[in-house]
Amino acid sequence: MHNVFLKSILILCLTTLHPVFSQQRKTDDKNLLLHLMQKYPAKFAAILKDPAHFKVQIIYSQIDRSKNGNKRFNSFYFRHNSSEYFDPASMVKLPLSILALEKLDLINVPGLDRNTRLEIESSNPCQASLISDPSAIDSVATIGHFIRKALIVSDNDSYNRLFQFLGQKYIQDRLIDLGFQNCRIVQLFSKCDSTDCKYSPTFRFYNKGEVIYTQNQTINTSSYSPPLRNMVIGKKSINKYNKVVNHGKDFSKKNFFPLDEMHLLLTHLVFPDPFQNGKKMQIKEEERNFILANMSCTPDESGIAVFKDSADFFPTLTNYLFYGSDRNKKPDKNLKIYNIVGQSYGFLSDCAYFSDTSNKVEFFLSAVIYVNNNQIVNTGTYEYISVGFPFMMNLGQLIYNYELTRKNETVHMTFR
Repeated sequence: MHNVFLKSILILCLTTLHPVFSQQRKTDDKNLLLHLMQKYPAKFAAILKDPAHFKVQIIYSQIDRSKNGNKRFNSFYFRHNSSEYFDPASMVKLPLSILALEKLDLINVPGLDRNTRLEIESSNPCQASLISDPSAIDSVATIGHFIRKALIVSDNDSYNRLFQFLGQKYIQDRLIDLGFQNCRIVQLFSKCDSTDCKYSPTFRFYNKGEVIYTQNQTINTSSYSPPLRNMVIGKKSINKYNKVVNHGKDFSKKNFFPLDEMHLLLTHLVFPDPFQNGKKMQIKEEERNFILANMSCTPDESGIAVFKDSADFFPTLTNYLFYGSDRNKKPDKNLKIYNIVGQSYGFLSDCAYFSDTSNKVEFFLSAVIYVNNNQIVNTGTYEYISVGFPFMMNLGQLIYNYELTRKNETVHMTFR
């Protein structure tokens, strides 16, 4: 499906106004997010004074359901700009999780699925062999367990394993095939250079001790042009020799996934119905539910011992858009948040679907903010705690409380 066609379907769905909206609300709709934030200057005035400095982008999609189950979407934007670069960081773990499950199914080998035991051979110094995974049940390494770790606690090693299983070329070809032409997922989360990311090691999958599928090492010979004209962030940066240089950091060989594309991907995942025409993600309903269940799963709910026993993996670890960085906050038992987050180089991002079954509230909310006041990139010192996380928390709670005041009839779902 071409990107323009895919977006046109979403825009058609997301711009239909619900009939209960008053004329006054219709007049204010275009700037709804701005107007809501302006009501709480103590929480948002500093950001609104210079939102371009913070590179803030917000997308909020309302969902209204009729009694017969039909859905109506209505989206609102604040500083939405798909040509303004931000580092998606761990947000790309969601598309890779989807593509990995899809690839397993497309290989079509009996006995090969997300729970099939695997081993990985190392074929260059920037790869790590793998025979077992101590964090898994019986230490069995599987694609499914990589996905769980990537989505529940944003584990970087698991992302690297998924990236290498898919391969750089496969990822790019499939993203383009799905209509995400401007997106790039071309890098490992490691100190490997851009050339190292082109190599994928050998994967072997086993059933009852026998090899049922071997994926030999691959090398991507294709090259990719930068998706944007300007991908330099900051005024200064720290180079590989740990020295400050008088130019920003160039992200032209890094990952790129605009906020509206990630918002679209999550919408597509949660509600595939509006996207049945043309090409779409080839994952079974069971696999779709598996991904969504792990997106909303807390570390202590996961059943993974190393997550439950570590203070580093607190229940609201990856819920920036409602809990910020509060380690002591207990999740609202009525609210389920299906989301993916990113944090790197001063960027904080979160793309989420909220569902509160008790209060009949559901909506999509995606946001990014840049908190690097001195504009020196790669220092490892950013205003995440003082500015970034409070903004995310306040924004999520603002929209949730606004949703509580809206009149809509909803039917909610839970993914297990």
